[in-house]
Amino acid sequence: MADKPALVINYHTGTIQGPSAIISRLFANPKMKSWDSLPEATIVISDQRFRGIDKDRSRAYYAAQSGLEKLTVDLGNLFLTNVAPTSAQIAALSTHPPSISDVTFTASAPLIPYGVTLLTCDNHGNTICNGTIQNGPYQGLIALKKVYSLDAIAKTSTGGEAHLTRKVESVAIPVFQFGTFSDVDLSLFAGATFSFGGRIHTNGNLFLTAQDTWTTTLTDKVTAVGDIIRQRMQNGLAIAAAGFNGTIKAATAPLTYRAIAIDEGSLTDGVGSAANNNWPTISLTTYNGNMRNGGCPPLSGCSTPPRGTGAKRLDLPLITVGGSNPDLVRRPPAGEDVKNAVLFGERLFGKTSVRILLSDTPGDITSLPTVTAVPPVQLGDEGVLGAGLTNDWAVAAPAPSGGVAFLGVIVQPQVEPTRH
Repeated sequence: MADKPALVINYHTGTIQGPSAIISRLFANPKMKSWDSLPEATIVISDQRFRGIDKDRSRAYYAAQSGLEKLTVDLGNLFLTNVAPTSAQIAALSTHPPSISDVTFTASAPLIPYGVTLLTCDNHGNTICNGTIQNGPYQGLIALKKVYSLDAIAKTSTGGEAHLTRKVESVAIPVFQFGTFSDVDLSLFAGATFSFGGRIHTNGNLFLTAQDTWTTTLTDKVTAVGDIIRQRMQNGLAIAAAGFNGTIKAATAPLTYRAIAIDEGSLTDGVGSAANNNWPTISLTTYNGNMRNGGCPPLSGCSTPPRGTGAKRLDLPLITVGGSNPDLVRRPPAGEDVKNAVLFGERLFGKTSVRILLSDTPGDITSLPTVTAVPPVQLGDEGVLGAGLTNDWAVAAPAPSGGVAFLGVIVQPQVEPTRH
C-alpha cells in the first residue's frame, strides 16, 4: 500500500504545507471556511502517530518484563545450587538476557541495562542484615537477609524504551529457632500429656497422634513440606487400632488452641490417599496459617495442580552445595577451603575457637584446611620410638585397656580467633 501524502498545518504562521491537490480540495469544501475546523484533521494525524508510539512502548514494556522474569528465574536457580553466590556469579547473570527480535537491553551509565545488584540493607553500608520475616509460613523468625535489585531496560529498534525493576530478598533462617527440625518424615505420638513449646518443621510428612485419653498441645507454628496426617501412624496403622486416638491441639492464635479433628489432616487418610478438599480452609482460616503443608511428599513430589498452603522446603546450606547433614560435624578433606569454600564454611570445624584433634598420623592433622604446620604432639608409649623419648604412659595403663598402652595417637590443639 502506498504511503498517504503528508499534510502539515502550522498554527503560528497560518500556513498549510502539502500537495496542492489536497489543499485545494480542503478549501473547496464549503464546510471548511475557517481554521476552527482544521484541528479535526490534526487530531486524526496525531492519533495515528500516538498509536504507533504506544505500540512501540508496549513492545518495549513486555520485552523488559520478560527480561525481569528471566533474571528472577536465573537468580533462583543460582541459589538452588549455591546458597552464597559470589559477586562474579551474580554479575554473570547479566550476560544472558532473553533474545527478542528488534529489542536490545542497553542503557547509559550509571543505569544497569540488565542485571542483578546486591543492595545495602542499612545506613552503615552492610549488605547482610538481621531482620524479622514479616509474612508467610515462617513469619516471626529472625533471618539473615540480603536484598537484590533486578533491572531490565529494553529498547526497540524504533525508539521505544521501558525500564522495569524488582527487589527480591534471600533469607537464611538460623535453624536453632525451631523446636524440632527434621529432614525426613516426623511423627509425634506422646504417651502422656505433652506440650511442645517451639516451632515444628519437617521436609517430609508430619504424623500427629497422641495416646488414648491424653492430650498433646502444639503451641507454635507447624509446617510440613509433605502432608499433615491425622488418621494413620507413621507405620501405617490406623490411630484407633494402635491406641493413639488421643487429642492433638494446635494454635489458632497466641495462647489459644483448638483440637485437630481426625478428619482435619491434609489427606483424607494415610500417605498416598486423596487430598482433603477442606484443608485450605482448615489450614489458613481455622488455624490462621499456624498449621501449613507444602503438598510435596518426599516420594511422589509436588502435586499438579499445587495443593499446599505455603510450607516450603528448608535445607541447611551444606546440603545445597553437595554435602550431607553429618558433614556439619565431620572434618573437611584437604583443600576444601579452596575447592568448596561454602561447604567448608558451614562445617563446625571452622567455627570453633578451640579445636583438639586426635589422629593416627601427623599428616592426618597437618593436611586439614587452616591447620598450622606445627608438628602435633605424640601421645602414648613414646619410649618405644627411640632414645630420648619419655615412656610416660607405658608404666600404668588404665583399665579397661587390658594392660595395652595407647600407641600412635597424636594430638594438636588449634586456637582459632574469637568471632564476634
